[in-house]
Amino acid sequence: MMSKKKCKRLYEEAKTQTYDAIIVPGVPYDGNKWTRTMKGRVYWAKHLYEEGIAKNIIFSGSSVYTAYYEAEIMKDLGKKETIHG
Repeated sequence: MMSKKKCKRLYEEAKTQTYDAIIVPGVPYDGNKWTRTMKGRVYWAKHLYEEGIAKNIIFSGSSVYTAYYEAEIMKDLGKKETIHG
């Protein structure tokens, strides 16, 4: 696990560049509610996109353990949720 100091340093370095895309790993979805992990990944990806750090977001995930496609669920959450306000 990285220290808060190292995470902050890496984030500050990332803000000086623009990346073509970020890839967000999927999280199994049970059809009932978003998990904290899924929300965290989607919100962080959306933050990086809104800040101009990433030009595109690629959500990964397929129906590995459930009947749901995580990538589609995460994309929908990212479109619906507002992070800043």
